[in-house]
Amino acid sequence: MNYTTSEIRKAIRLSNIGMEWFHLGDYKKALEYLNQALESDIKNNQTVKIGIRKNEISTVLSAMGEYEKAIRLNEEALLIFRKAGIRESQIITLADMGDIYLGMGQYTKAELCFLEGLELARTTKSLHNQARIFKSLYELSERKGDFKKALDYFKNYSAVNDSVFSEIKHRQLANFEILYETGQKEKENQLLLRDNELKEKRQRLSIAIIVALAIILILIFFLYRMKSASLSQSRKLLAQEQELARLEIEKKTAENKLLEDRVFAEQQINRLEREKHQSEIEYKNAELAGTTLSLVNKNEILGEIRTMLMSNHKPETIPGAIRFINANTDIDQDWNKFRLTFEEVHPGFFDRLQRQYPQLTDHDVRLSAYLRINLSSREIAGLMNVSLDATNKGRQRLRKKLDLAPESDLNEFLKSV
Repeated sequence: MNYTTSEIRKAIRLSNIGMEWFHLGDYKKALEYLNQALESDIKNNQTVKIGIRKNEISTVLSAMGEYEKAIRLNEEALLIFRKAGIRESQIITLADMGDIYLGMGQYTKAELCFLEGLELARTTKSLHNQARIFKSLYELSERKGDFKKALDYFKNYSAVNDSVFSEIKHRQLANFEILYETGQKEKENQLLLRDNELKEKRQRLSIAIIVALAIILILIFFLYRMKSASLSQSRKLLAQEQELARLEIEKKTAENKLLEDRVFAEQQINRLEREKHQSEIEYKNAELAGTTLSLVNKNEILGEIRTMLMSNHKPETIPGAIRFINANTDIDQDWNKFRLTFEEVHPGFFDRLQRQYPQLTDHDVRLSAYLRINLSSREIAGLMNVSLDATNKGRQRLRKKLDLAPESDLNEFLKSV
């Protein structure tokens, strides 16, 4: 996996910040930054640093009392260091594990870790690590009550610690001597070094300028190539989008045309059905009116016959003829036949009329039905066996009961019921 120096440095900075929070006692923030550093090292395949991060996280978890998690992370880190052959890190990890086991009261495991770390420290001649482990072994023996071992480990710790101090002191003295001896030479070489530095700076500057120009040219070339490729891809995508849009428009147009045709067909069907229904109603109204007019004519003829008999024939024949005429001019029977036929043509008319205007009499209802089929006042008078004047007065009373304005048409209103 490819990784950059900046990413590695970022992981190191995150680790340093995490350990600073650890030393300040904020373990939550310490874990937050250390886990980010671990994720960065895993992403960049930094195997050894992964082991170091796990060791650091283990230290924080141990301080929080989460010993099991801390031991597991140290074991994973130790396996990484062993595979990489890094003894110094192995020693540190073993010493940390020993301290954790010591805190858990598992003295046997703690001692095994300390002894293994001590053996590696002796092999590498790491006096600092030897001193740390001898100190831990001394504390372990003291807790176990083995004071003889504790005394021996303490002596070893003191001796190694003195050696560490002597070694540091010796190094410092040697460094001072070297610095003193080389001081004069450095002064002599200072001018020469300055000249060389100036030459090197000029050379580096020239090289840097050449490299920068080369990089700029390469970047310009690659940017041009990328821009050309991007424009070409954009054109292709635009062409595809336009083609898809065209196909979508054609599809929508076809769907709209189909929908319009369907709506037009449904409108035509509805229109034809309405016309058919209207024609049927008009036909039935005409049929009803014709039947009704027949009744009117019949009643008128029978009335004229009755009048003629009463005025011109012998008295003994008049009663029988009148009874015959009266039997054939039964208004109620004619009304019942008319009502049945009317209900077939205008179903529910009587129920709606009486529900909306319960104050109407039977005479008003009959008059309303005759007006509904456009019968004239004279025709209605013949059907109801009343005078024309009585029929006109009945119309006026009906208008009042229906609460119609003077300009309203009674027949049109009844058609809307």
